[in-house]
Amino acid sequence: MYRLFLSIRYLRARKINLVSVAGVFLGVMAMIVILSVMRGFGFELRERIRGTLSHVTIHSDFGIRDYESVIEKVRHIEHVEAAAPYVETLALVQANGISTWAMVRGVNPAAEAAVSEFQNYAGGSFEVFLKQSMKEPWGEEEENEGMGEGGNGGGIGDKKTRRQGDEKTRGQGDKKTRRQESPKAEEPQKPVPAEEVDNFEDILSELDESKRDETWFPEPISNPLAPPALLGSALLEFLPKDHFFHLVAPSGFLDFSPMGFRAIGRFKTGNYEHDSRHIYVPLKGAQFLAGMRDSVSGISVRLDDYHRSHDVVAEIESIIGPGYTVETWEDQRKILLQAIDNEARVMAVVLLFITIVAGFCIMATLWMMVAEKTRDIGILKAIGGTVGGVLSIFLLNGTLIGVVGAGLGVAGGLAFLDVMNPLSDWIYREFGWHVFPPNLYYLDHIPYTREPEAVMMIALSAILISFLAAVYPAFKAARLDPIECLRYE
Repeated sequence: MYRLFLSIRYLRARKINLVSVAGVFLGVMAMIVILSVMRGFGFELRERIRGTLSHVTIHSDFGIRDYESVIEKVRHIEHVEAAAPYVETLALVQANGISTWAMVRGVNPAAEAAVSEFQNYAGGSFEVFLKQSMKEPWGEEEENEGMGEGGNGGGIGDKKTRRQGDEKTRGQGDKKTRRQESPKAEEPQKPVPAEEVDNFEDILSELDESKRDETWFPEPISNPLAPPALLGSALLEFLPKDHFFHLVAPSGFLDFSPMGFRAIGRFKTGNYEHDSRHIYVPLKGAQFLAGMRDSVSGISVRLDDYHRSHDVVAEIESIIGPGYTVETWEDQRKILLQAIDNEARVMAVVLLFITIVAGFCIMATLWMMVAEKTRDIGILKAIGGTVGGVLSIFLLNGTLIGVVGAGLGVAGGLAFLDVMNPLSDWIYREFGWHVFPPNLYYLDHIPYTREPEAVMMIALSAILISFLAAVYPAFKAARLDPIECLRYE
């Protein structure tokens, strides 16, 4: 009992111990706050990536032609809730004389909503997109033939009808088109992967100058039969609702016939890369745009329990056979997710050095205490104090410093997380400075998570470092000879 009493007395009597406590406190608090924010940011990013993807994706480099039968097989697999086809291809986007590239994704809206968070991200535009996608007047050849010049505004009947409408708009006298000059162009073409097309602007610059005039992309015509499209919230922000724009996929570069779409609304996932480079269009419209006819790029699958994903992936591979790639959404974004996890680990190691520095401070403090209390240690041993007793006094002293510092650090860290966002808002109101710029991180608040296990590990690591820092001074005190300690007293 006297050991604990002396340990507490030494802790209270020496003000330098408060410096050691403060070092542990700051180290624990910094680790809790920073790692909670980093984990929260990583969780937020994972959720936003996950919302744009399905649990499992089936795709093929050459497209999936019999996708309906594949979907039927997949739906009968245990833990599979829904499956939906999609077409994905790069395309050149042109509106009001401005051109950029985007990833066009053709979907069946109702099916896509069942496998991803598409409906939530589209908001009020989802119902409009669903209704207009179900009508599909732009897919009927009879409707397009009667459209005249309006066919260039978005009708996608047979290729012959669309090509004739494009020739009228371009004002070309020669009826012989670039497609007729290339006999292979009539074959269905595969969508070009993103890594094979670095820059559409470079491709356009290499085309014949005589073809790149003001009529190359004719002004959109207000055609109510044009396929609907949902644009990302950060893509062509100047484009108003119900405005028409053109898309040209790599498969269309042989005849370079732009296809018109109507922007009926926008979606926002919170992932800037996705919101600035993606367009959703009806499945049939994307098939025509990509030259895929009756095939699709892949199939999205939603599970009732994602923890079973690896078992389901193996079962899907065994059922549909070779020639397909089956991946979870984590496999598709593996590099990015690994980078996020590695950043959190590296930051944890860096912040741990703060606590290690506090540990060295504890060691120096106890070492000085042993030197100053040599006479007291000699008297304690002379009246019957054992080596173990003296050793435990200084070990308890170092451990108490760690416990008090870690306890204060946990309380301070959790309290700071509660006031972090209000404090950030106050700084912005008073000084006009964003601690966490929303335009940079695409977030309107500082995300964080509270993980009891992580907080407990941080506190225990600080206590352990404090204990280890006290080992050497404690052994030095325990090995002192009482005769030598009292020789000159």
